[in-house]
Amino acid sequence: MCRIRGMFWLSTLQGIPVLQAEVNDATIANVASEIVGMAASHQVATTATAQTVVRTAVILDTSNWEAMAAAMVVVRMLAPRFMLEPTDAPLIIPASMSLPDAVTYVLFICTNGALVAEPCVRTIVAAKERGLPVLPIIAEDNFLFPSKNFVDVNRHVLSQILRSMGDHENNIERFAAIPAIFNTIGVTFNVKMESELGLKIRSEEIHERIRMATTRVVYHQAESGRSRDSPTMADLPSGSSADGKVLQDLPSGNSTSSFASAGE
Repeated sequence: MCRIRGMFWLSTLQGIPVLQAEVNDATIANVASEIVGMAASHQVATTATAQTVVRTAVILDTSNWEAMAAAMVVVRMLAPRFMLEPTDAPLIIPASMSLPDAVTYVLFICTNGALVAEPCVRTIVAAKERGLPVLPIIAEDNFLFPSKNFVDVNRHVLSQILRSMGDHENNIERFAAIPAIFNTIGVTFNVKMESELGLKIRSEEIHERIRMATTRVVYHQAESGRSRDSPTMADLPSGSSADGKVLQDLPSGNSTSSFASAGE
């Protein structure tokens, strides 16, 4: 019965017709692109929704297949953890898209070459200039971390990226933000080498880092938006509560220190 149901389920799925006579390198490449497109359809931000919906952005070198695979697995494994807060669920930012205004946290898929890839560099600089936290996701075991001389070593490439960004003053110091993101301890996420259990553990760590950062952002927004018309405890006369009621004095000996002592 399970096999029959399984076969019926397979018949309902979208397929990609390929004739045996058409099997060649070009056809295989086209099929691979379609498969990736299907898988990414719910994982990649769209221009229509990105500016208001995406709060956790995934940036990567989209020309690197290892990076793309890691990003898609990260997004897929994290999605169920954000069912109650879907706007916090990570989405991949296409290379052609600038960093959305609503983003409060960035996951950077680290692969060799990404640190000099224009879309990655542009987005990292934008994130750091906005004061956003960037979490490095190390997707390759042989990933080369940037040295202290990163900007000087890559000055020629970075200068070209600056011009493409519209910065004709050659303000190369902006790229000091790139090695600075590795002051934050990253998370290794190698889809080729890790077991399913290992990837699950890594995804849980990434989720916790996003959750903690999002909580801090919400707290700071609430603090900055607090109206002075709403009195805080510091504004109230001694013995009053925020709703205007008088707080009853605690009986002698029942101070908070007494409660702490009782709980020891």
